Amino acid sequence: MSISPLGLIFGIASALAVAFYSIQPRSLLAEFGPTVIVGWGMILGSIPFQFVAPITEPGFQLTWHSLILLLLIIVFGTSLSFISYFASLSYITPSLASIMTALEPLLAAVLSVVVFKQIFGFFEILGIFIVMIAVLLLASTKEEAYVEMVNEQI
Repeated sequence: MSISPLGLIFGIASALAVAFYSIQPRSLLAEFGPTVIVGWGMILGSIPFQFVAPITEPGFQLTWHSLILLLLIIVFGTSLSFISYFASLSYITPSLASIMTALEPLLAAVLSVVVFKQIFGFFEILGIFIVMIAVLLLASTKEEAYVEMVNEQI
């Protein structure tokens, strides 16, 4: 198995970003709620992206069909999923939320077998096994010690 240096850098950056956005906004969530936090995050995150891919040059033909699909992706695939994730942080710990997030690719893999009749090879099964082991290891840590550590940092 090989991975490019750029892929490794983005993988590590992604892991750090998940840890950061799960722990950092706790005080903001308590004060403003998940909808405001997600809204501002999307606005502030989209500003630098305008230099990469401006909204005035979408890269595809704008039709009513494509606009409706784009709106569905924005609302259901992004906004509501992040609002739900941040709202869950009021009820569960960030570590448990991250564990549940780690199961998302596993569910996607299982659904690809059921819905699209995909066949898993050795490496796919090995990947599922590694994800399950990682989730079980994360779930076995003491939640109370983690919560105390996070509360001390806030």
